Amino acid sequence: MIGQKKIGRRRKAELLCNDELYEPKFVKKRWGSETWFANNDLHDYCGKILHIKTDCSTSMHFHLSKHETFFILEGALQVDWVETESGDVMTTIVKSGERMEMPKGVPHKLIAKDGDVKLIEASTFHRNADSFRVWK
Repeated sequence: MIGQKKIGRRRKAELLCNDELYEPKFVKKRWGSETWFANNDLHDYCGKILHIKTDCSTSMHFHLSKHETFFILEGALQVDWVETESGDVMTTIVKSGERMEMPKGVPHKLIAKDGDVKLIEASTFHRNADSFRVWK
């Protein structure tokens, strides 16, 4: 970074203007992909578009700090989640135009059983260290 002055993360975030354009982060997954259009530590929010391929799923996982909301754009999402009091695995089907919240600490698995699924995930800031896999 010759000729560039290094500034702190907080100050850098304060300097950003709404009219600046950035390429989203694209993450290929074994089950499909994630397009991260926001992940802001300063203001504690994250936005992703997930595409889950037919007959594919995420792992059963949970977050201790992250609260998520899933809004289904296309398809029907099967969400298997663990009722933490009893340990029972529950299933919820979320259809196009519907939403589901996933509280902190609840293990969950996102599944595309009957065709591809496209959804928006809105959440608190994403930290990789806050993702805990229970099983694939």
